[in-house]
Amino acid sequence: MGKASIVYVIGLTLVLGIALFNINRSSTDSMDTYTEYYGRTMAHNIASAGANIATSALLVPPVAIVSGTDSFAGGTYTVRVDSLNSNGDSVVVVSTSKIDLYDNIAENQIIRDTIVAKLRHRRFAEYAYFSQSETNGYLAPGSTAAPSGVNMWKITGDSLFGRAHTNGRWNLSGRPYFEDRVTAQFAANLAAGANPIYNKGYQWQVYLNRPASNLTNLEARANAGGALLTNNDVALTFFPNGNVNVRIPPTTGGTRNDTIPISTLTSTGVVAVKNGDVRVKGTYQGQLTVVALKGTTAGNTKGNIWIDGNIVAATNPNGNMSSPDMLGLVAQRMAYVTTRDPATGLWIPRTSASVLNIQAAIYTHEGTFAAQEYNNTGLGLCGRINQFGALAMAASTSTGLMSGGVISNGFLKTIRHDPRYDEQAPPGFPASDSYVLVSWWEK
Repeated sequence: MGKASIVYVIGLTLVLGIALFNINRSSTDSMDTYTEYYGRTMAHNIASAGANIATSALLVPPVAIVSGTDSFAGGTYTVRVDSLNSNGDSVVVVSTSKIDLYDNIAENQIIRDTIVAKLRHRRFAEYAYFSQSETNGYLAPGSTAAPSGVNMWKITGDSLFGRAHTNGRWNLSGRPYFEDRVTAQFAANLAAGANPIYNKGYQWQVYLNRPASNLTNLEARANAGGALLTNNDVALTFFPNGNVNVRIPPTTGGTRNDTIPISTLTSTGVVAVKNGDVRVKGTYQGQLTVVALKGTTAGNTKGNIWIDGNIVAATNPNGNMSSPDMLGLVAQRMAYVTTRDPATGLWIPRTSASVLNIQAAIYTHEGTFAAQEYNNTGLGLCGRINQFGALAMAASTSTGLMSGGVISNGFLKTIRHDPRYDEQAPPGFPASDSYVLVSWWEK
């Protein structure tokens, strides 16, 4: 009985010893696991703080570059901002963190994390409709007279299909329809009883700068591609096989009149005319941006794009995201729909059933997109302008006159955004110097 008791006590002691050892080891392992989890969580939070500080400085005006090393929450983060191309319109923010929970016992016990964010300038092609101000900015051909500057109104029956923005304020009456998100610098000016339809909401206090460097960059790109033409008006007629006819001057072709591939005309995808106007029409293939610049002469009224007829893609992009064809039309001054024959000066015959199709992204830096002499009552009814692409202007204008709530002179117009422009744009197409977040990667 005595021996049995001794064996029992020894066995119980061993069992208790093993149990206590396992309990102690589990407790130690749990503390190590907790410490490691805490360290990794803090390292991630510290890296996230650095990335948020740097991206916020880029996203919220005034734009600033934040880089360097700083302490935060018991650790440190290091942020750098790298340009992804030569003009800085795409950047990457890299934030790395470091936290030492073990008083630097060993380098391999320092916990690290990394977060990478990619940003790019917001392109004006992302907008179905963009204006610097919602005032009349019509500049008459050949005139140095200032525009009227009166408020332009969106009314019942006006519809915008795509993102819409103004750096001024919207003037709204009745029930205009905005299919996508609406933004502006100032709250909308609503007429009595106005009830606009914001299908995807609205946001005020949003401003996007329009840097003049867009024009100088395009000029340089055209020059690099051998397609900077100066001191003459130029007509470009496009063909669905990728060729373009170049006529200088447009009405006679006396200086130049040849048909060549677009790739022969420019190696960079940009054609620019300085101190001249550009007239365009036809069916284009490939990707191209056509630019009209005023030049430096005081009071110069050149730098206009003239749309002489349908200008459409060889592969219709409407409903076809895979269409490879894109056209940008950039005017320093105005973009006009031609209503008078440039050779005779007579009105081009159109009726209320006429349709002019434009598949392009249009940008005007000083003026607007308008019908030539839209406010001349001799113009008559001209039908409809159907634009599929993007429209960005310095101001707003009309393509026709209204009387009693219906069109009495000029064109009705429909503007629909080309969804391909959410991710891409014609070569060198203007962009704001404001950034938009494209991607966010966490290790």
